[in-house]
Amino acid sequence: MLRKLALVAGGLLLGCATCAGAGGDRAVIEGADLVGDWGNGAGARLHIAADHTANGSGLRHAVPDRSCPTEVSAARWEFFAPQGPRKPEDSLWPAKGDSFGLDLAPSSCSVFVAVQRDDDGYDLCLVMDPDQTCTDEELLRRLPTPSG
Repeated sequence: MLRKLALVAGGLLLGCATCAGAGGDRAVIEGADLVGDWGNGAGARLHIAADHTANGSGLRHAVPDRSCPTEVSAARWEFFAPQGPRKPEDSLWPAKGDSFGLDLAPSSCSVFVAVQRDDDGYDLCLVMDPDQTCTDEELLRRLPTPSG
């Protein structure tokens, strides 16, 4: 009986190890490095602008909550402020972070965006709850800049 229980427990542990989120470890990114176009192979696209606006299309392929809009034209983003007292010289928005909030206007849907880094570089995981993870297919990665 103990042998059977050990085999079942071992199988559960192995199964949980393979269901961890994709994308590598959390990483701090500078705002300037975040600005640009992000997407995934399933068709999600997100443009993040330096003025803290964003727009996107096909986001149903990146956000696990199907009640959020798939097309956004007036989204806003902001790094989460670090805990603790703020100094008068601190800017209105933190200039870097390992996560940020994204309000998907014109709806009232807000998502938590975890910034991660793996061997392929930075990636973004859009979730409704910070405890959620993304699959490889849901992750947004920097899109190549079109040559002109």
